[in-house]
Amino acid sequence: MIGRRLIPSTGIAIAGTASVPEACGRLVSNEEVDRTVAGNGGRIAERDWLGRTGLQTRRWTAEPGGGCFKDSLRTDELLTIATERALLQAGIPHSEVDVLVTSTTTPSRYTSAMATLVSGRLGITGMALDVRAGCPSALHALVVAAAQIQSGASVAVVVAAETLSGVAPGVGPLAYLVGDATAAVVLTASSDSARGLLGGWVGNDGSVAELVGTPGAMPPDPRAVDGEYRLRFEDGYDEVARAAWDSIGHATLTSAGIEPHTVGAFVSNQPGRQRVISAAEQAGVHSDRVIDVVGTTANAGSASFLVALDAAHRQQSTSDAPWLLVSVGGGLSYIGVVISP
Repeated sequence: MIGRRLIPSTGIAIAGTASVPEACGRLVSNEEVDRTVAGNGGRIAERDWLGRTGLQTRRWTAEPGGGCFKDSLRTDELLTIATERALLQAGIPHSEVDVLVTSTTTPSRYTSAMATLVSGRLGITGMALDVRAGCPSALHALVVAAAQIQSGASVAVVVAAETLSGVAPGVGPLAYLVGDATAAVVLTASSDSARGLLGGWVGNDGSVAELVGTPGAMPPDPRAVDGEYRLRFEDGYDEVARAAWDSIGHATLTSAGIEPHTVGAFVSNQPGRQRVISAAEQAGVHSDRVIDVVGTTANAGSASFLVALDAAHRQQSTSDAPWLLVSVGGGLSYIGVVISP
């Protein structure tokens, strides 16, 4: 697999995690999506397909193909809430945060950083930056934060939020697939050198970059918003993405020198249940190790990765087994890390 090895970053622990679904708009069932799609003149999804992908419910701050719901929170507000919740769970004051890394593909504004908005509200005065790499953004952000801790920082927060419903089309599979979510993880320096990032693999294939995303130019022409600011995946993208999913886990474990049978949790973003389970099996990890949250988050981009990480943190808190973290998306970026939390 094209890419490069990630150097281990040890002496790092997960101090706390948080997912805040109740802040992310309305809870929407498949039947409500059916009504949205039918109302836009589209064809409702087959139940077999929904079952295979694992889609059941998702949160929306806006109606795909339409506008935001009344009182919906913006991406920057969701990032702020998740950061606060994770720090509360970790028992760490805002003033002790040295590094804040945010990730989103749906920022509230085109310019400046979401991270500085959040840090300004919470009184965080250390490093604050955004990472944008599509769905893998949150895992890239985790690697950036870990490197800062290994360089001397004591506390780092990684937080993700997505409001993909606002850029989703009102017809087709994407109307069902997208969800909105926010979650965060707090990393701290640890005296235990066996904890932290044990290695990994990272790379990209930019040959399909033009086939995914919202293609409108910035700043947008108001007349073009409906036509050019809707998310789309064009022919040819899925084939490359599938190959990356099938390779990233094995490449990561090989690079880190970890045997598949020792993995306690397989954590990823959530493009669909079939794809995630296949990726785990291709890596030699049994499907019962997969952290599956797609039934409640749908595909919430980088945020669904941190929702899954939060679930792993709660489910695996008494286990010493390493976790395999992988993420694939954007146009096209991929990353895998083995972590001993």
